[in-house]
Amino acid sequence: MVKSERCKETWVGFSWQAFAALPGFFKLSAASAVMLCLETWYFQILVLLAGLLENPELALDALSIW
Repeated sequence: MVKSERCKETWVGFSWQAFAALPGFFKLSAASAVMLCLETWYFQILVLLAGLLENPELALDALSIW
């Protein structure tokens, strides 16, 4: 690989600065994971509660359209 003065600011390897934004990334990842779990659990509870209605087969069919 040819080195030139124009490219001296390019990536030269890992440094601690590369990992500086990881805490913010992990915060967003954890919040997203919690949100996904809550949405899934909410839908599962909705399906279970729909089974308690008068005509559960029709209620569950209506939920599958959603």
